[in-house]
Amino acid sequence: MSDELEQLITTHATGTALRQVALDQGMVSLRDDGWSKVTQGLTTIDEVLRVSV
Repeated sequence: MSDELEQLITTHATGTALRQVALDQGMVSLRDDGWSKVTQGLTTIDEVLRVSV
């Protein structure tokens, strides 16, 4: 966890703000990771949609 994220958490930032900073710092969302796995043949579209809604 970065100092910036820690500061946002302690100041009760919104989930949207936390998510944006995390994405800017290299986090990959569950859905994006799922799509990557679909293209690799490791899972199905239905599975990604089921778990990432």
